Amino acid sequence: KKFAMKSFLVIFVSIVTTILGCTTVHIPLEDTLVVGRTMELGNGHDLLSRWELVAHDRGTVNSHPTLGANVHGFVSIDVMKNAESAVSLTDGMNEKGLTVSVQTFRGAEYQDRKVVDFLHTVTSFELAKVLLGHTASVDEVSALLPKLRVVGNKTPPQWRCHWAVQDSFGRSIVIEYIAGALTIHDNSEVGILTNDPNYSWHLANLDQYAALSPSQPDASSWSAGSHPSAVGHGLNLLGVPGGFSPASRFVRCFVLKQHLSSSSPPSTADEAVAAVTGILNNVHISKGMVPTLSSSEADASHEVTHWSAIKMPGRREFWFRSYSDMTWRRVDVGGLEFGTGRVYE
Repeated sequence: KKFAMKSFLVIFVSIVTTILGCTTVHIPLEDTLVVGRTMELGNGHDLLSRWELVAHDRGTVNSHPTLGANVHGFVSIDVMKNAESAVSLTDGMNEKGLTVSVQTFRGAEYQDRKVVDFLHTVTSFELAKVLLGHTASVDEVSALLPKLRVVGNKTPPQWRCHWAVQDSFGRSIVIEYIAGALTIHDNSEVGILTNDPNYSWHLANLDQYAALSPSQPDASSWSAGSHPSAVGHGLNLLGVPGGFSPASRFVRCFVLKQHLSSSSPPSTADEAVAAVTGILNNVHISKGMVPTLSSSEADASHEVTHWSAIKMPGRREFWFRSYSDMTWRRVDVGGLEFGTGRVYE
């Protein structure tokens, strides 16, 4: 069964139903990664949607016809068009500390045409639930994925996805389906994921910013007298893209993460949460910052950051905040009594 954790604040908000932009970033601590994630949605229709924080028990909940019932309980943020519609899981953490973030990747091409050599078939919408319910680590995810035929090519491009996965051992990967083939990228060092193009393209694009420096610039070796000279602070980041496109967000988050990690790496959870929060704030979208999808006023909806999350897999902690309330709320996933039948009212 699925049960809502009302004691931790179950939230229903009017949102829109096309996932447009999401950002994931993580910073390492000695005992855990600290993973930050934003969720931006937009839509060109007058449709009410809701998101809620939900706990999924072990057992028969979300059982798969061939995979069977969940082995692990997990907490997730689920999105619904309305009370009767299918639930789309967008982010979650299970009791073993495995976390999955579902992010838009319009360029995805799944395995619809492949009909042999797979033990199970799952849709792209089901994959996050399957991973959270049946795996405990990146190694287990990597072992399971080749056994799964992931389908969904009839899904509109704005609903196609790639996935960021981290575990309690500090491992981090990106899962993509390109030209019908599974690709698993090691994301442990870079630690960033946004949206299109594919992950490899973003890595190559980072090379364009190799001249950026964590140090204050000094032009004395080539200046003409006193000019040019650095005025004020922060000129070392001149040239970092400031837009909200996936490419801009990828570069900006990577540069900020690397510079703070090299100059003042967080040593405590509080410091890491503050650092990740600062990076997430740099890609937070307030209403009106991004143009609407439609020129028709009746059909227009602004893209905003509807919610953000911070996850600590090694400590089994899931934090979240909403667009209208920026206070972080903490869920102790490790302290939930999965498998006992307890309902959190």
